[in-house]
Parts: sequence; C-alpha cells; structure tokens
Amino acid sequence: MNFFKKCTVFFLLLGLSTNVKSYSQVVADSCFLKGKTFWSIFDSLGAGNIWQTELCKLTGLNFYSGLNKHNISHGGTSSSPEFIIGSLGRAKKLVALKDSLPIDIVMFENVNDLNVINNKKKVGTINDEPWMQGEKIVAISAPMEDLASAKDYCNKDFSSILESVPVENRATGNMLTFPYRNNKINGYDLKVVSGALADGEFYISIAGTKQSIKVTKAMSVADIVKAITNHSYTLSGWTATNNGDNSVNIAYYTNKTAEVTFDANSTGVEIVIAEAVKTNEYIMFYKGEGKEVWCDSSEWTDNITLYSCYKGLFEYLRYNLPDADLYLVLPTYYNVDFNDAALKNDDGTYNEELHYNSSLQVSWRKLMDVQCAVAELYDVSVLDVCNNSNINLQNIETYYKSKDVHPKNSGYIEWAKTLCGMLKEIYYKREVTIGVNQYGNATYCSPYALDFTQVEGLKAYAATGYNSNSQVVTLTRVQTAEAGVGLFLKGEPGEYVVPVIESTDEHSLNMLVGTLEPTIVNSTAGAMSNYKFTIAEGDAAPMFYPFEDGTTLSAGKAYLQIPTAWLPSTAQKSVSIHFDEGETTDIDEVKGESGEVKTIYDLQGRVVENPTSGIYIINGKKVIIK
Repeated sequence: MNFFKKCTVFFLLLGLSTNVKSYSQVVADSCFLKGKTFWSIFDSLGAGNIWQTELCKLTGLNFYSGLNKHNISHGGTSSSPEFIIGSLGRAKKLVALKDSLPIDIVMFENVNDLNVINNKKKVGTINDEPWMQGEKIVAISAPMEDLASAKDYCNKDFSSILESVPVENRATGNMLTFPYRNNKINGYDLKVVSGALADGEFYISIAGTKQSIKVTKAMSVADIVKAITNHSYTLSGWTATNNGDNSVNIAYYTNKTAEVTFDANSTGVEIVIAEAVKTNEYIMFYKGEGKEVWCDSSEWTDNITLYSCYKGLFEYLRYNLPDADLYLVLPTYYNVDFNDAALKNDDGTYNEELHYNSSLQVSWRKLMDVQCAVAELYDVSVLDVCNNSNINLQNIETYYKSKDVHPKNSGYIEWAKTLCGMLKEIYYKREVTIGVNQYGNATYCSPYALDFTQVEGLKAYAATGYNSNSQVVTLTRVQTAEAGVGLFLKGEPGEYVVPVIESTDEHSLNMLVGTLEPTIVNSTAGAMSNYKFTIAEGDAAPMFYPFEDGTTLSAGKAYLQIPTAWLPSTAQKSVSIHFDEGETTDIDEVKGESGEVKTIYDLQGRVVENPTSGIYIINGKKVIIK
C-alpha cells in the first residue's frame, strides 16, 4: 500500500528529517547527560564559558551561561570569607536559584586561593570548624584613618557594638566590618543622597563598562547602598565596599585610574561621586550558633581559615542541594614564560624538574592537597584535569599563552574533553532496563544509542508513514536506535535489558519525537499536530490521541507528530497503528498508481537521483535496490 502521496513525502522529509539529523550529528552518543544541568562555582577559569559550552556539546548537559558568568563564576575572586562575590557568596547565589531552575551537577574550583596557601594562620587545619558566609554589618559610620585605628576602635568598644546590633541581624556567619582607608590605592566614593522616585534600574560605569542595578521606590538609601555593594561587577579585580556613611567605595585591587560615572536613568536616585582612596575592611566573623551567644566575644574571630571556608562551602551545598552531584575540579595550572631560556634544557625542551620545584607549582600542589582533603571529608568527587588531560609542560605552547594562567581556546577544549571522559566513566551506562506495561505497548526515548538485535521479546519501531485515508500510522521495526530519538516499543509486560552502543548507522524517517527531559507539548507546533500515546475511557488499550495544550510529557517518552495538512477535515480523534516488521521489497513491487516510480530518498531523507544498491524510501515504502 502506498502510505504517502508524492507531495506529502516531500513535506515529511523536509519537516522531520532535520530532527533526525540534529540528533545524529550533534547528540549522537554524547547525550548521556542530556537533560541534566551543571553549574561552575569558579574564578576566571570558569567565567569565560568556553569549556562549559564545549562540555555541553560532548555530554548533552545544559549550562546557563548568562546566569553563571560573573554571578556563579567570577574572575578575580577567591574563597576568602569576607568576599561577597567570592566562592562562598556565589554558592549562596546558586542555591537561591534552586526553586526556579534545576541544579543537577555543581563543580567547584578556585586557583586564586593560592594567595593564602603559604600562610599557615590563614590556611588552618582539617580540624577547623566549618564556617559559611552570612551578611555584612557595618559597625561604624565612616571609614577609619587606617587599619590600626579600625582595630583599636573594634577592641575598645566591641561589647557595646555587639549589643547595638538588632536581634534580627544576629545570625550565624554574619560579619561586623570596620572600614578604613588605604592611602596607596585610588578609588571613588559614591554617596547615595536620595532614593528612587520610580522603579527601574540605574547605571554605574567603570572605565566605560556599564553595570545595571535595579531599584524600587520602596528601597531606602541603606537598601540602595547594599545593592551597590553586593552587585557582582563584571570587571575582575574591582571591589565595592560599604563605607558606613551611605556611600560606597569602588576601587581596583591595585593603583589603577579608571573613571567611574553614574546615570540615574529616570529612577530619581541621586548619587554624588568623588575621587577618594580605596576603602579596606577590618572584619570580625561570628562563628557561634544562633542568636543566643551573639554577645559572647569568644564566639568571634578576625581569622576564618581556608579549611573552614571549604568545609562550610561543601556543607552548605550538601545541605541545600541534597540531590545535586558535587565535584571538585583540579584544572591544569601553568604560568610559563616561553622566552625564559633558564626554564629550558639545551635541546630546547622545558626542564621538568625545574618546573616541578618552582614556588608556583609547589604552592599549587599544596592547594590541591587542601582542597582534596576537604572534598574527601564531604564525599565530594574529584575531577582531576590537572593530571589526566593531554596538556603537559612539553606541549604547553599549544594550549597556553606565555605568562598566562588562562588556557587558550585549545586548552579549554582539552579540559572539556578530559571532563567528558571522566563524567562518562561515572554516568555512562553499558545497558539500560526498559519496562513494558500491562498493555505491551509504550513510547520510549533513551539518552543512549541502543541495540535491540539480541533482546528477546521486545521490538522497537519508528513511525515511518501515515495514511490520511485510513488515519493509520505505520510503525516500522528498527534493530538499533540513535540516542534521543522517539521509539515505539512492543513486547510482553515486564522488564528488558537493552545493550548501549556508541552509535548506529541505521536511520529511519521518524514521526516520533523523543523527550529526554520533561517537555511541555501543545496540540500543535507550527505546521505539525501532536499526538500522545495514552488510554482513554472506554478503550481496551492505549492509542494516539491529540494533546491538550500545555501537557507535560515526562522524560524518556515520545509523541507522534503528523503534518496538520495531512489530516482530513473529518479526522477521527485517535490514530490507529499498523506494524511493519521492517522487511524490504524489490523495487518492481512499489510502482505508483501510474506505474511510475516516484521520487527516491535515502534513509536520511535526501533525494537520490541515481540510486545504487541499498535501502531507500520510494513511494512511502522502504525498498531494496539490488
């Protein structure tokens, strides 16, 4: 029977073969993590989104680059306890997204912690108590002259300062800050004079880079100051510090001159800018539990160690994201001067021993040891790119620039390949178990390419044709299936173990669309009508019925798409099924109504002018040309 008219074959191939190509070319077997999201709590090594994008291509992961860049990953920051845009603060921003977005995989890295790794007091020990960052409370009304003055004020009046803090602000992890001036570094003070007259956003520009800060009429001047202070500025190395007098100091971490300007943008916010020196902070950290011991000075310290921060970070993520998989990433780390002859042997190769014993590499190994010790304590898996990638000292110039800790694109791509291999060992399955319900029929979609050849009692089908007169869809048996495609399964009720394969060369025209993640499906999509395999009241078994708009189809299922133009005006509600077991016929048996063979297509939907021996789609049927 001819299931396709000449024109409808063309539309099917035009409308559906693109979907098949998309999966075979892009997804292939690389969607073993399809539907899962990942997030990187990184410094500048994760803010560029190069390796993240490549990793998504290789694994099928989803990555929200816009949310992650300068928000969850931020260059120029460390895991120091006071940095609102540091590792701890950015972990809080990630957790804040958990009710609106899926968080499946979280990766952590921060090489900027090398800044403290050789300071034993700041590093601490594995026995230090975990500490997680709370809110900052400015304890004075204007910056002190210098660090000594700030410390002296804190020590002299600490008890009364603690008593003055409102009870509602006495929370674990909170900090009391004592701003003071650093006369060696330039900066700007932004004094907030009045609040907003209209909801909107105003702009602060630093060296021409504009930052948008949202405000509402309900915000007080103090609220606006806090919003400016806590904003994640997209320029690495810049800080915003609350001076305590309704002003914010914005400065670079070294003595750098760059103009800072303000644009109210019709919000009515009034800010006065004046050149000033940088504001630093002397900080007391509350390590007590709850409000009860807030006024006990023994529960306060001016030193939170790196071990405490790492432990607090992982404990916080474990508690707030219990279903997420946490990973510590150890990246490759180099900073090699390619023109330094002292680093090379006589034959031009780099001196491995000299590099290994350099102060930078010794510090890097110390940092990795600290990070790994805490990761082991919290059962956080380690993705060791440093020791498992193809990047090494002798090929360093392929992957890095001279005197730069940031890899070139080739280096980031190598990171992605290495991470993909590690994640594949963790997540990639060698077989999947498929359950068939009491009706013996079901739709299915797998994130892996599958081989049904040796699976007894279970058959897989693609939807290869539709007869608009009888309103019957033809399901043609397939032996293998690419990852991500929609399938129809038939078998006795029970569970079946199906082998996973790398990929398959078998492709069929397919009107079934797979869902690798929960998907909202409407009754129509463009020129297509969508059908769900379900059982209706009074039916003895499931059939394909039109979707109701806004229906969510769960992951691992498939739905039927039929071009709306094919549907007769008096179409019945359900679509029936005809099973084609996949046998091919000789070309002489598939003449059209006029006796002519119509347009010939290969199994990828491409028109074939001069077919050689093989399997093709002719007049809507799968045929063999010998």
